[in-house]
Amino acid sequence: MKIPKFHTATYFLIAILALAAVLRFHHINQPLVDVFSWRETSTAMMADYLAALLYVIVGQQDWVGRSIAIMFGLWGIFALYKLVRRVWNEQNTLASAVVMALLPGSIFIERSFLPDPVMVALVTTSFWMLVVYLQTECWRYLLIAAAVGCWGFLTKITGLIVGIPMMYAMLTILGRQNQLHPRKLTTISVAAVAMLVPVIAYYLWALHLSLSYPPYHFAGSGNWLWGLSPWWGQHYFVGELIKNFYYWLWTGPVILLVGLGLLVRPPREKREQKAAKAPWLFHWWFFAGMVYYFVGAKELVDNPWNFYLINPAAAALAGHGIIIIASFTARMARSPAPPISSAFALDGHIWASSFEIYV
Repeated sequence: MKIPKFHTATYFLIAILALAAVLRFHHINQPLVDVFSWRETSTAMMADYLAALLYVIVGQQDWVGRSIAIMFGLWGIFALYKLVRRVWNEQNTLASAVVMALLPGSIFIERSFLPDPVMVALVTTSFWMLVVYLQTECWRYLLIAAAVGCWGFLTKITGLIVGIPMMYAMLTILGRQNQLHPRKLTTISVAAVAMLVPVIAYYLWALHLSLSYPPYHFAGSGNWLWGLSPWWGQHYFVGELIKNFYYWLWTGPVILLVGLGLLVRPPREKREQKAAKAPWLFHWWFFAGMVYYFVGAKELVDNPWNFYLINPAAAALAGHGIIIIASFTARMARSPAPPISSAFALDGHIWASSFEIYV
């Protein structure tokens, strides 16, 4: 049997995932007493997704829930790597994975007993499978995208905002391939309906229970937009928003990199690949995050782990910003080093400076 040859990028990815695992498994036995303790305790009481099954084997341990979140977080980095590779290029792929692995808010949230790392990993995987289907027309990828997406939206319904960049990717890739015809759109629509029916049914049932049984409460029901006046009076919580992002979710250097990634054009496409790419995908994902904040600002600033849903887009945009800076620096210094090497050096410096603020 022939042993497959590993591409250099594969070794980089393994190293990135190993580093991400080390950072996240640190103090894995810590009790649920950190800043998100009330939400983690609530999750632990319900023992949702896989935790209850593992409790039967190893007992009710705090590290179980944390480990599940970490494992899905690591898979989310891998899924983001694959998604960026499908819509951009190899250099940006690795830079994006590094940023997602080292992002302070990602590390903290992914080692917390929360459903968000599970939901985001599943939604990113669904997005990746959808793009593969659009590029290859292999129907099994569409089935996987629908099944995994359904699982992700059932884990947490806010994942539905990624439907905005998904729609962009579908229209862009099919449009470039001249495949925006009724048959193709009908196939995708049927898959979308099959994915959403269980989600809608589940949350309607949850709403029914909240109206029928004490304490008659639907989680987060008071934190969503019903009128602009009260929020405008509080400046749309911009002060709390800046504090959350600057001090721990992203930190100052990453905010600057995300801004740079938003302002410049996406990576240039090779002529033979243009039909299969969706270059503005992560800009649209970021825009979806802005829509999310518009309708749920109170929920987001009060419970900032909800911002985790835009971290994959932020990682991709910040990674693009790193590549731009590294390429410019290499040209100015007339360095023979490839941009990705300079990018990793820059990323390490930014991570170190970020954690000075974070710690």
